[in-house]
Amino acid sequence: MRKIIVLAVAAVVVAAAGYLFLFKKKELGSMVDSASGYPEATTAKECVDLFRKAIKERSYKMAAKYVTTPYGDELRKGADAGYELGKEIDDLVSRMKNDGVMTDEMRLVIFYYDPFYPDINPTLSNEQNESAMAQIRFEGLSMPNTQTRAFENWQLDGRAQRGLSVNMPLPGGGINVPMKKENNVWKLDFKVTLAQQLPNTFLNDYYKEYVNTFRILSGEIKRDPTTKENVKTRMKELLEEAARN
Repeated sequence: MRKIIVLAVAAVVVAAAGYLFLFKKKELGSMVDSASGYPEATTAKECVDLFRKAIKERSYKMAAKYVTTPYGDELRKGADAGYELGKEIDDLVSRMKNDGVMTDEMRLVIFYYDPFYPDINPTLSNEQNESAMAQIRFEGLSMPNTQTRAFENWQLDGRAQRGLSVNMPLPGGGINVPMKKENNVWKLDFKVTLAQQLPNTFLNDYYKEYVNTFRILSGEIKRDPTTKENVKTRMKELLEEAARN
């Protein structure tokens, strides 16, 4: 009997120690996040502001902190691949703008391959004690008025597009996202569909192919000054080649 009591006490001690370890680990993680500029969101405005900051910095692991599960899981799943691809896209866009070879059409093509286009503008409405509504729109892009877009005739792989944000609106549109509190912390309550999960899986499996594609294009523009039409032709060649691989 005494042995059983000793074992029971030991089990309680181990369980308590495990709980304290997990609690301290979570507490420490929150402190590290806060020191990095990503504290807990105690208001709805803080939540949308910090989410926008994380997306702009392509810190998808931090963005996951401000959304509910399961979308938070999707952001964490694609965080590393999304960061690497996103940074390569940022470098390419900067290079094309600096060299004067960017067009609205090519910027729109690049948008489709961006895991999460970073220039978002979330605005709040219907804010209450426990809930609110955020509308998210993309800035700096617009869809052409014409129904025919030349790049839509390119042989591209749709699975590689918008890996972390396929459920988000196209430029010019908006999406209303409910917000709620979880343990006194505000979060955006995105819904996740199979349509979002599939490109995220593809992103993780094939992102290096597109990192390499955009890196090649950026390097060629840097080495050899060229025209907008030549860049468009080369972009089409490289993206269609990546789609075949």
